[in-house]
Amino acid sequence: MNNNKVNAGRRNFLKGAAALGGATLTTSTTLSHAAWEAAREKTKDGKQLAIIGSGMGGVAASWLCDSDWNIDLFESRHKIGGHCDSVSVEYEGEHFYFDLGAEFFHPDTHPLYVSLLEEVGLFNPDNEAMDQTLEAPGSLSIMAMDKDRYTFNSKNTHWNIFTSINFGLYTQYARNFILDDSDYEITLEEWIDSLALSRYFKYDLLLPWMSALIGCNVAQAKKASARSILQTFALAYPQNLCAGATTMNSNIGLGGNLQVILDQCENVNVWTNAGVTGLQKEQGQWYLETEAGTFGPYDQIVVNAPPRFAKNWFSELPFTTEIASILDQFEYFRARLLIHSDPAYMVETDSPQYWCVYNAGIKDGECEGSVWLGGIHTDLPGDQSLFKSWATDRDHDPQNILAERTFFHPWITPQAIRASREIRNWQGYEGIWFSGQFTTGMDLQEAALYSALKVAEQLNPYSPRITALRNRLSERGITDINYDL
Repeated sequence: MNNNKVNAGRRNFLKGAAALGGATLTTSTTLSHAAWEAAREKTKDGKQLAIIGSGMGGVAASWLCDSDWNIDLFESRHKIGGHCDSVSVEYEGEHFYFDLGAEFFHPDTHPLYVSLLEEVGLFNPDNEAMDQTLEAPGSLSIMAMDKDRYTFNSKNTHWNIFTSINFGLYTQYARNFILDDSDYEITLEEWIDSLALSRYFKYDLLLPWMSALIGCNVAQAKKASARSILQTFALAYPQNLCAGATTMNSNIGLGGNLQVILDQCENVNVWTNAGVTGLQKEQGQWYLETEAGTFGPYDQIVVNAPPRFAKNWFSELPFTTEIASILDQFEYFRARLLIHSDPAYMVETDSPQYWCVYNAGIKDGECEGSVWLGGIHTDLPGDQSLFKSWATDRDHDPQNILAERTFFHPWITPQAIRASREIRNWQGYEGIWFSGQFTTGMDLQEAALYSALKVAEQLNPYSPRITALRNRLSERGITDINYDL
């Protein structure tokens, strides 16, 4: 790893603080009629677009449509981000930003997202002082917690040659499954059953580990879409098994990335504490109901909010009950994430030299994972004993919890895949558009960005930013990105 780049990234954490706080960037304002009316007075003569939800899809749609629309971006929480939940953590007397949610990306799994970061100046490897994207090794360990030992460690593959061989074969099966454009409705259980690998590796290691990757239990993972899971990371596996895997992260958190993207917008008002409670349509124009009142009119609306919320808005409109029925097909499971400064979920006899970036702990057939943040941000002070862990069903908590988040995670089953196909058929109906990962078959920043791009191609087909993204992709030889189901 390039230490100069790491140090440059460390110095730029302060930029991340400014980004997330909105101090020098696009201002977020708590929604009120007085503030909204003052903003609308300045833009009353232009086309009006409402975007609900400030996750990746909502922010990207704002950025891509900015040149041709006056946009109000509504966010129910006090800050932007959605699944990009970046938080400030004090560690060893210093403040850092980390993600309690989406975090990892890679050029092979996120080509559109990496191109966007390059376009807005967040991925700039030729200028280390400005580059906010950090490349780190993608190491993995799988631990038998009840036996206090490793069953696989990518830093020490010789510890268990049999398991390492199976893991190497698995990576190629996973890559080929994606490259062959396999059916999204094949469940994880069906795919694992089909693999020519040892029974022990498939059911005692691979299945629980893959359930941990999406944060659910094994029973839920079995019913999930195999492609949905593998699409998130399989192409990041090297074709050459002797080559090391890598991953990318943001020095300012993915929420910081979103704020920098919004900073480049000229015609976007960001309204926080602005949860939408209903929709109305009168004389061909849309109005949004919130706890602060009703706002509008809008010529078009983009729904980037999770289906579990949005379904309620459409169930109350006589001409959108079918949309509500489709949105009701999406399912979720509860998840809990912690950032902590003690190795609570590592094997007891462990040494930091064996810690990997991702450490999966299996106990009683179930598995949850811990990301060693010190393995990514190697400039952390002290002993770098800082972790981000899934802790939905752990039998104990760490001693030193610095931050935590409990949320509902999409459960992408074949039923959800079919719902995603159906909701795309309603794009543009009555001026309603949908962006967000739920319109695709995978839970990725890449997927949400793609969904926003498809909406913007209809709402702002001559957007210079769409052209710029396409050009960057073309320069990399990528001209056929398609995540349609």
